[in-house]
Amino acid sequence: MSYFIIGSNYELADTSFSSKVAFSNEKMTQLHHELLAHGLADCALIISTCNRSEVFVYKRSVTNVSEWSAQISNAVLKIHNLRYIDLNKFYAKVDLEAIKHLFKVACGLDSLILGEPQITGQIKDAMTFTEKFYQTGGIKVPSEFHRLIDETFACAKEVRTKTTIGKYAVSIAYMACQIARRELPKDTSTKIVLVGASQTNLLLARHLVRNGLTDINIVNRSLDNAKSFVEELGAGSYYSLNDLKEVLTGSALVFSSTSSDSFILDYDLINACQQANGYKTCLYFDLAIPNDIDPAIQNISGVRLFNRDNLQHMVEENKHKRVLAVDDSLPIINKYINRYQEQNRILQGNDIIVEYRNLVNQHRVNLLNEAKNALQRGEDLENVLETFSTALTNKILHTPTLIMASFIKNGQTCELNTIQDFIDRNDRESFSEVLEDTLNKDIFKNRCCKEGTNSPCCNLSPVKVDNFVDMFSTNKCPFQNHQDISLHGLVVPMDVDYYANQELNQLVQVCDDHLVESQVGKVIFKEKK
Repeated sequence: MSYFIIGSNYELADTSFSSKVAFSNEKMTQLHHELLAHGLADCALIISTCNRSEVFVYKRSVTNVSEWSAQISNAVLKIHNLRYIDLNKFYAKVDLEAIKHLFKVACGLDSLILGEPQITGQIKDAMTFTEKFYQTGGIKVPSEFHRLIDETFACAKEVRTKTTIGKYAVSIAYMACQIARRELPKDTSTKIVLVGASQTNLLLARHLVRNGLTDINIVNRSLDNAKSFVEELGAGSYYSLNDLKEVLTGSALVFSSTSSDSFILDYDLINACQQANGYKTCLYFDLAIPNDIDPAIQNISGVRLFNRDNLQHMVEENKHKRVLAVDDSLPIINKYINRYQEQNRILQGNDIIVEYRNLVNQHRVNLLNEAKNALQRGEDLENVLETFSTALTNKILHTPTLIMASFIKNGQTCELNTIQDFIDRNDRESFSEVLEDTLNKDIFKNRCCKEGTNSPCCNLSPVKVDNFVDMFSTNKCPFQNHQDISLHGLVVPMDVDYYANQELNQLVQVCDDHLVESQVGKVIFKEKK
């Protein structure tokens, strides 16, 4: 599986270049067609915002990653009518780095405003566009790509829930809104006055409306602009600047953001309004450059004044807090990336297992048909079964044997140890199963286990002493279920050539104090001490 992302953002490009590389719906459709037509993508995600333009591409099988990524880059340049030299204003990341970048973008860690939440919604919109495009063409979005996007959104949600990355205001308008919410009672009837139909005031008004404050009054020199402001906001009332004193009376929040060269709200005006209000608390926010509000009003009873300098200082502190929160976000991102990669490995492994089992089953069917034909020809049953079992064993073991031989040749000790551990565990399980089966037979009930060919384990492959001891010491041996049977006379094939008396003494201790006799390749249990 290969992943590639190419993009340009606010750090690399100026506004002019960002405009050139923005994706319209038409350009997005065109690039999707281009990537599919040239076999460059099994799926792609195109993210286009005011601060970034990115193309994230996924393909299951890629022979030459460098060549593949270069072809995608050229396709992006072609869509935007750019030259090769313009690539220096793009970044490119492959595979794990590409995935990490996508997760960071979704969590707001790569945004101009660190931690801003809008990007997650923009990625969702991009995925919706991809799904509709592929659905129209009768193409199915790969399940592993869907899982990647799902993990991306889940990660972004956890980062916002468990860290403070998005909990501190980092814009002056939002900072003003937060202060207002904190300082005033939660009363939706609070009268709010906004002086000036500026974009700053519009952004602030939207914050207020989202928080349930709807008694919003817009005062502006141009009544038409004030009307347009209210229509775009979808709430509030509008007034001319001539009505300012009347509108200010009874207000609890006042925001001013105009382009005036002189004070719009001077000392005398505010003093008169406060007197009419009974000097109740009123918060004034001066968001203009130069100032709209006379600083002297802060000496009036009940007045609290915040200007851009106050607010900017608070914003800078909050930006620093968000930067610190990045360190808390990275472990969460790594957790989701690891989970996605683990799921992919499991699915890929399952495909291999299914393929191998199907291969072995086909061998079984072929050999079984040969055995049936041999029986129909009148061949001896025992010989047919012997031939069938030997051939099937060889077929089953052929591929694993080649793999183990390769491990040995290449000195892959770790892989060999894993196989050895599996064999050892399998020996313990086989020993336990055979012994349990034998002990359950009536012939062994209420009597000793016979030595020699009748000993229940004599035909097993040799088991290691420490494995045998481990089985007893952890109560995993069938003897614990058959207290009426003595170990006297039991013969167990065991690798004892290289074991000292210390290991054999362990057998005595765990096996009901029976004495043991060590012979080459086997252990015989004797009477109790």
